[in-house]
Amino acid sequence: MSDRQTFRLGAIADVRWGNTNTTKASYVPRGYRAYSATGPDGYLAHADYSETGVVVSAIGAQCGRSWLARGQWSCIKNTIRILSRSEDLDIEYLYWLLQSEDIWPKRGSAQPFISQTDAREVSVALPPPAQQHAIAEVLGALDDKIEANRRIESLCWSLARAQFEAAIATADELVPLSSLLKLEYGKALPAGVRRLGPTPVYGSGGIVGRHDKPLVTGPGVIVGRKGTAGSVHWSQRAFFPIDTTFYVTNVSVPMVFAYFALRCLRLDSMNSDSAVPGLNRNTAMCQMVPLPGKEDLATFGGRAEVLVDAAEATASESCALETLRDTLLPELVTGELRVRDAEALVEEAV
Repeated sequence: MSDRQTFRLGAIADVRWGNTNTTKASYVPRGYRAYSATGPDGYLAHADYSETGVVVSAIGAQCGRSWLARGQWSCIKNTIRILSRSEDLDIEYLYWLLQSEDIWPKRGSAQPFISQTDAREVSVALPPPAQQHAIAEVLGALDDKIEANRRIESLCWSLARAQFEAAIATADELVPLSSLLKLEYGKALPAGVRRLGPTPVYGSGGIVGRHDKPLVTGPGVIVGRKGTAGSVHWSQRAFFPIDTTFYVTNVSVPMVFAYFALRCLRLDSMNSDSAVPGLNRNTAMCQMVPLPGKEDLATFGGRAEVLVDAAEATASESCALETLRDTLLPELVTGELRVRDAEALVEEAV
């Protein structure tokens, strides 16, 4: 676009390694946010920076991914940190521009990495600063709403878990899991035969794809059988559990009670196969579960289901906002979409 100028990143920003003398071994339970090559995953007792910057993963599986660092923060070995040093650069706009990992020249094959020299040589096309700021505000508003939704979703699940703990505190008997539900085997569905559709496909580690037809009507619970054995997942909607999983059927308690009960059993510690982690169904079904009385169970079910419905509605809204954000991003940074039009779309969405 005619209103964009191209700059060498090192000419308008301070581009340097994160602290090469600090690793995750220095992390502390509380302190200042610290960024590693896998993102904001710990804390340090000190902060190296107190201005907004961008942290880039410089090596490994997430090489080229970037994060916006605000407030007081630090970044450690295997990262590159970028601070604005020019009136031509809005650092928050740069963060959005760098969401395309293809912008980085990567070296290595088995273990890709970005060199500090190469990072400084990256060319960035920038609109005028005022336009950069406006674009960053539009995209940031969506990101802020998504983050607020994540907190609400987490709170709803925490409150539902608290309701479960209150319910089992009233339990006067322990019963085998087999008296509450049955674990059925999932069905093989290789990636090559899946037909893209709205149905989430669950493996032992969670959602692994989409399909056009479900195997099970939701809401339901999926348990990892092979691989991430003993993991427990919730699906509000109809789903397809593949053959590395079990799924819950014949449930005689609220499905959400079954979900929390399975999570409390720590099935992931019951690995029955040393070569490929596996969960033995008979072992799981023999585990003892506290069972509240009918009245307490019904009260729990009513309260917890409202909270879970709210959590899932919030999660669904977040997915829609993420899709909108990811659609607007390339059009805004290339100038194909005017900021004013994007603002109207965001105002409608949030």
